[in-house]
Amino acid sequence: MSIFGAMNAGVSGLGAQAQAMGMIADNIANVNTIAYKGVSARFSTLVTVEPTRAFHTPGGVRSNRFQEIDQQGLLQSSPSKTDLGIAGDGMFVVRENPAAVTGGEFLFTRDGSFITDNNGNLMTSTGNLFLQGLRFDQMGNLPTQAFANLETVNIQGLSVTAEPTTTMDIAANLPADDAIGTVHQVTLPLYDSQGALQNMDYFFVKTAVDTWALTGRFSDPNTNFASNDTTTANLAATALADETNFTFNSSVGNFFGAVLTGAGDITATKTTATNTALSIAVGSETFNANFALTNNLPVETEIAYSSSTTGMNGTVGGGNITVTPGSPVQVDIVVGAATFTGTIPTDAGGGADISLGQNITLTDGTDTLVLTIPAGSTLIGVDLDASVVPLQTALDLAFDTAGTGTQFSSGAIVDGVADLIPGNTITLTASGGQTLLLDLAAGGASYDLSDDADLATLDANLTAALNGMVLQNGSVGFRMADIGFSATGRLQSITALNSPYMSVNANDELDFFIDFDNSAATDITQDRNQVTLNLGTFGQLDGLKQFAGDFFIGQTDQNGKRFGNFTTLEISEDGIITAVFDNGERTDIYQLALANFANVNGLEARSGNAFQETDFSGQAQLLLPNTAGAGSVVSGALEASTVDIAEEFTKMIVTQRAYSASARVITTADEMLEELLRIRR
Repeated sequence: MSIFGAMNAGVSGLGAQAQAMGMIADNIANVNTIAYKGVSARFSTLVTVEPTRAFHTPGGVRSNRFQEIDQQGLLQSSPSKTDLGIAGDGMFVVRENPAAVTGGEFLFTRDGSFITDNNGNLMTSTGNLFLQGLRFDQMGNLPTQAFANLETVNIQGLSVTAEPTTTMDIAANLPADDAIGTVHQVTLPLYDSQGALQNMDYFFVKTAVDTWALTGRFSDPNTNFASNDTTTANLAATALADETNFTFNSSVGNFFGAVLTGAGDITATKTTATNTALSIAVGSETFNANFALTNNLPVETEIAYSSSTTGMNGTVGGGNITVTPGSPVQVDIVVGAATFTGTIPTDAGGGADISLGQNITLTDGTDTLVLTIPAGSTLIGVDLDASVVPLQTALDLAFDTAGTGTQFSSGAIVDGVADLIPGNTITLTASGGQTLLLDLAAGGASYDLSDDADLATLDANLTAALNGMVLQNGSVGFRMADIGFSATGRLQSITALNSPYMSVNANDELDFFIDFDNSAATDITQDRNQVTLNLGTFGQLDGLKQFAGDFFIGQTDQNGKRFGNFTTLEISEDGIITAVFDNGERTDIYQLALANFANVNGLEARSGNAFQETDFSGQAQLLLPNTAGAGSVVSGALEASTVDIAEEFTKMIVTQRAYSASARVITTADEMLEELLRIRR
């Protein structure tokens, strides 16, 4: 029994060492296999039942396969972003079928060499296992972390639709020590509903202490500010809104600056009795226009006002001209609050007292008024001494008829003619030859430039209309709002201007509509978008602020974007797969989940570097990377095989010797049997 038992034990040794050699061969063959886990032989004894303690029955040996799946392989760099390694515990979840089939078998692998197939699915380089992940919905939310919600990661047809700009944010410091008239510019990108890009310029113009005007302008001449009324054009835009009768309609030349309302910035002045000047200061340039005035009363009934000095103002009313008989004849004319007195000498000899071109000069002690007897007057040659009373009465009547209703303004006669009427264009020219055009809008006011009252109204209307407007290189900005700061430099107020184009919402943000083709025929769903401009929180320092020092832009932002084509993937260590597009947008599309097991070494190996769940491994637990003991995902890296060549060759020598020794046991037992057989001979 013992000789045969020894021979059987030797046979079992041959089998066990041969199996160990097979494992070594497997390891060496897979030394470059991605994430291969080395296999080793674990030997155990085969023991037979012995009849007594003094009697030994040989049993032999058995070789068991043991694969160290939990052993971490070295992570090696890879140029592909879709090559993934795991630093720590956990395994990628894969399927043999890319379609999400209910009840389909999940497999697990550490082989992260993923590539895309012709349908955009991420699969292992072996081509038979498809990576699984949780998909983000359109709101950026993930489904419940469960195997039933896993699906094959697919990147085919990824793109980002264009979105119009609907919000803008500006945080900046507007220097408190800036002079009145200082202009600062902030430029933000602006997208329409089709993703077309242009720039929107914001100009901050200091108009008073702690007060700035906000002006907006578009780089595309077809884009305008709009009201939310889609049935009428009602668009202002690169032109100024018809708030006070005036609009910019065009300008030529390279100039830059703001129109302010300080002394001398906008003036409408009658410089002489026959000239009125209009002046508008734009930054360092001054634009001027001159208007020639008639300032002569038509010859109605024998007498004309021919000249006067500049201090006389008022209207000559009926009965305010009197002629008093005497020698000389006295003439009194009441003009407004002043009484002008003059005389007409008489010739006692009976000659003519009034002659052609005769001037009758009157004065109130400060200013003078001159009456002229024009050619063709019936008063020429009249002798005021003959029939004195009737002739003087006729002269009184003639003066009353001619002068009643005549109005003087700064010494000039108001001619009653509207020099500027709706539809007129005022051309102003700067010293450098640049021109600026102002339109009087339809339905607006008319102005008699010989009338000081009208000039005052013109000046006031221009000031109200143009204050804070910014002009640059022939383009005109639209005044949007006035911005006020507290004494401590904090944003305090935003006052929207030019309603209905501008309004302030309940969150103290500026709301306005933009029409991208300047047409009322297309409504808000097509190309008219509302934009909300956030300038910060009142009383806080999170947006605009006003402190002494330099102008600086802290932060700007807007939410519009153009259409984007997919360019690449980025995968974070948390397992989030992000699609990157050529418009700069980034969108999270999948969340990878890692499987972990109570006994990972109990998994059953499958072809293609995969493993299958078994009763020995326990049920798979689905975990997010970097949570609950799961490892992190490393993009651009692959896990190397855990096989050590030197160790395997050492094992091979030992196994070979063990195999030879087992064979020697068999041959020795055979010789002993032969000796036993010889005893019989």
